[in-house]
Amino acid sequence: MLQRASRCGMPSRFLPTALLLLASLWSSTTFAGSGEERCRRSVVQRHSALPSAPPVPFGAARQRLRDATGASELTAPLPWPPETAEIMVDAHSIIQWYWNETLEIEQDLNLVHDKFMFWPGRVVNAAKLLVRRYGLDRPPSPWSPVIVVFDLPDPGMTWNGKQVKLYRNLARQGPTIHDGLTFAWSNTYVDTSASEMYRCDREVLYMLEMLSRPYPRRQVLVTADPKLAEQAELFSLVRGPEWFDQELQSLGQEGQAAREALLGLKEDNSLEDLPFGIKNAFAAR
Repeated sequence: MLQRASRCGMPSRFLPTALLLLASLWSSTTFAGSGEERCRRSVVQRHSALPSAPPVPFGAARQRLRDATGASELTAPLPWPPETAEIMVDAHSIIQWYWNETLEIEQDLNLVHDKFMFWPGRVVNAAKLLVRRYGLDRPPSPWSPVIVVFDLPDPGMTWNGKQVKLYRNLARQGPTIHDGLTFAWSNTYVDTSASEMYRCDREVLYMLEMLSRPYPRRQVLVTADPKLAEQAELFSLVRGPEWFDQELQSLGQEGQAAREALLGLKEDNSLEDLPFGIKNAFAAR
């Protein structure tokens, strides 16, 4: 290389200096900024390209849910015996509803929670109580009569990479049955990751439709999502979080304890009896 450089007219003694200068210029243009800054820029650019909409206040969302299903239907008793009904719970919409109920009780609190950490376990703990009452006499099914469906964390909205990874692993594994309860995850049957949508609404509709194919069923979807409620009426009855809350209050001390845990008024040990992978995802930091 030195001989070639000298033949081209560049003295060999200047070659190391030229190489060092070239390397410094290349590294400064390629690796400018820290890793955190580059990641932040990529997240900002990614979300700036998405269509943005102002957040909908939960009170407005609740009114839309009432308009979609009818105010009386949100809390109405089921028209069938409970042992013949199957329940599907939209977990993360229920969590948001209980947070707003807590704000009405404790108006001076500034609630800052991660809805993917610990709170899903509280929904599971409450839904387990419904297993004793619902779905004891129903058509055959690959899943248990009470199903809890979870969103996935959006990797563009969180820095908790471990949490994102563990939730994705659960979605790849598919629905899991534990203690008479089925755990299901967004992006298991309907992959919406390409559109960067991590809500479980497509998953809920797919599972409801699949269950209703071989046998007529008495399905009930519990959700606070007005759009999902409107779409799911084709396959099931729709009840709001108010109905879920009433069911917990009718289940004695255990139901009241589960309700207080969802309101954040009482500590609980809802993660203790969960499978190892699910427990790790719900407690990922």
